[in-house]
Amino acid sequence: MKNTFSSDCQMILKSKYFMVQRNKQCRRHALNLETMKKEKEKAHTKPIAWNLSYQLSLM
Repeated sequence: MKNTFSSDCQMILKSKYFMVQRNKQCRRHALNLETMKKEKEKAHTKPIAWNLSYQLSLM
């Protein structure tokens, strides 16, 4: 009984942790998209520079 309870707790903790991590990733991705949009607007005059920064952001 005790063993299954602790493993259930670990599962819940893990899933919560993954949810938080996923949230962080989503937020980071949204921020990246925002900055990319801004970069793209700037880059109409200099597409090569934007392309480089875009390539770097993918790394």
